[in-house]
Amino acid sequence: MPCYCSTGTELGSDQTASDQTLGSTSTCKIGDSASHHGSCAKFMECTRVENGSLIMHERECQYPLLYDVVSGKCVNYQHVMCENRPEPKDQCKYFVKQFRQFTTI
Repeated sequence: MPCYCSTGTELGSDQTASDQTLGSTSTCKIGDSASHHGSCAKFMECTRVENGSLIMHERECQYPLLYDVVSGKCVNYQHVMCENRPEPKDQCKYFVKQFRQFTTI
């Protein structure tokens, strides 16, 4: 399933998300963002990596915010239309909340 920029531009329907990036062959500009088909709390953001390439990285809004495709920002969940994107309704459904911190003694 393709990702779409907040401007409505499709980001390479032939590319899929792998781990946390879309391949560097996708065309994007710094600051571009796109909805993530797997979660209404996630989005893709264009960033420059160490070698200078521009890559779409997976990001996640902080709980309880959701990604709004109209504004291209994380906003209050009450103001977001998720449509076909799954909406996490519990903070444990947010990816970053699934990790536990361990300390060594």
